[in-house]
Amino acid sequence: HQLQGMVDSAIKTHSPHELQVLIMTLNPSEWDRFKNHPQYANYFIGIRAWYDHRVEARIQSLTELAEARRDGREDGPSVLLILDDLNYVEDLNMETQVNLRWFFAYGAQSNIWLVSSINAHLSQAYQYWIEPCRTRIMGKVESRTNATMLDIDLDSNTSNLSPGEFMIWTGTSWMTYSLPLLGG
Repeated sequence: HQLQGMVDSAIKTHSPHELQVLIMTLNPSEWDRFKNHPQYANYFIGIRAWYDHRVEARIQSLTELAEARRDGREDGPSVLLILDDLNYVEDLNMETQVNLRWFFAYGAQSNIWLVSSINAHLSQAYQYWIEPCRTRIMGKVESRTNATMLDIDLDSNTSNLSPGEFMIWTGTSWMTYSLPLLGG
């Protein structure tokens, strides 16, 4: 729901010539309300399952776009790359993994913005992927070990969050917010 709220908000505040969206997820059907909504059709590069063979080609295309933008050969809309369930990234071929890791560290410089999600209990196994993420939005994290792996200040009380509540570090303190209803 958090990722869908971000996509919904981005679409409502940008035109299709300003923003394009690519979603990689284990369950594309969770994104049907976007895929099937005519107002959103012009925004999507694709909504693909991690296991879809077209994902690797799409990431290669984004990598080529990023290189062209860095060389000043191409411009165009921002790209919002959503990685829903980041723990499936290692199922991709090595070249695609290298390209995605580069996007984590440098994609924003090419106007390709990456947002990913992962369950806190998987954080230790995916530190390589989590480490370059500078902004962290936290839902409920009950385990002190998981909180430490995610570099969460243990005084942030993420274990007390309700479903639909999240916390983000503002630079000086934790701010708590609730997700809006989608589709309004």
